[in-house]
Amino acid sequence: MSATPVTAPAPASGSSSGVELAETGGDATTPYLAVGGAAVLALGAAVLFGTARRRRARG
Repeated sequence: MSATPVTAPAPASGSSSGVELAETGGDATTPYLAVGGAAVLALGAAVLFGTARRRRARG
């Protein structure tokens, strides 16, 4: 069996380098989402710690 050569797709028109990358990074809401996620995580950890401590004190 012989392998057929694989060719790269033609570059998009209007691109000087021939490669168009996806837009990466966050927008203006990213810091708020990160802080909100950290707050929810901290609240969950505090609830877990509090219930474990209360159970240990009872018995």
